[in-house]
Amino acid sequence: MAVSPVVFVPRGEDVVLPCSFTHPRQQHYSGMITVKWLARQSNAPPFFICSVRNESMEGKRGCAESQLKYSTYGDLRRGELSLLIRRVQLGDNGTFFCRVEMEGLLQHFQKETQLYVT
Repeated sequence: MAVSPVVFVPRGEDVVLPCSFTHPRQQHYSGMITVKWLARQSNAPPFFICSVRNESMEGKRGCAESQLKYSTYGDLRRGELSLLIRRVQLGDNGTFFCRVEMEGLLQHFQKETQLYVT
């Protein structure tokens, strides 16, 4: 799993918090892939959740809605878990955690990134 440890963005701009993952069984995995984004604390409830079945050909509907403040930026089936935050404000400043869960696996993978709004 890879994230950018620090991301800077001017207030009012859109920003992408990069996050990606690879898993040895990902090519043959047919279950659900779920990305969860958490803020401030690693055990906080997620503020953004998106799931897709790895074998599906469905689009990114529901995860990449253009009018929402938060959406995915990439295709979960390709290990792209990045979060797009639109019109960033000073209150968005802080620590974010990208978490991926794969159906049937008892573990999850999580990394943190720091967002600085200037």
